[in-house]
Amino acid sequence: MAKEKTTKLQDAIKYYQSLIDSETASKTEKGYAVTAVYYLKRYARYYSNKNESERLMNDNRRWTEEEEEKLRQGFEKGFSVERLAKLLHRKNSGIISKLTAMGLLTDDGASKHRWTKEEEEKLEKEFLSGKSLAKMAASHGRSIGGINSRLILLGLVDD
Repeated sequence: MAKEKTTKLQDAIKYYQSLIDSETASKTEKGYAVTAVYYLKRYARYYSNKNESERLMNDNRRWTEEEEEKLRQGFEKGFSVERLAKLLHRKNSGIISKLTAMGLLTDDGASKHRWTKEEEEKLEKEFLSGKSLAKMAASHGRSIGGINSRLILLGLVDD
């Protein structure tokens, strides 16, 4: 798949480059071709620097029914957001958004108070022990989003 896409990009770049070098192309056509080559090369560079899983995570594709069902089952089994994200090749924020849209998570704005050092230490222990995001949120009286944000701030997870 990646090789096929790279070949198509190279073919398109060659085509537009030949148009630029052409004696018969108008100034306007050459201008468009220069712009096309520029953007095709940028995309090719981006594409070649990403591995397949990174591309899957960043393409904002729609959720399939099968993915939604896997998400629902994993959530009901208590899988962490990070585990669900890896399983479904999605970002943590995408998992949280979808769980919220499916009505499985609610952000009730549970808490607006500052985190104490003790709470952060407790959260870190819970996270490292594999406790699910939903369970951590319940034990701290905070929203899922609040827990996820604090985990990111503590450097325990990447978004």
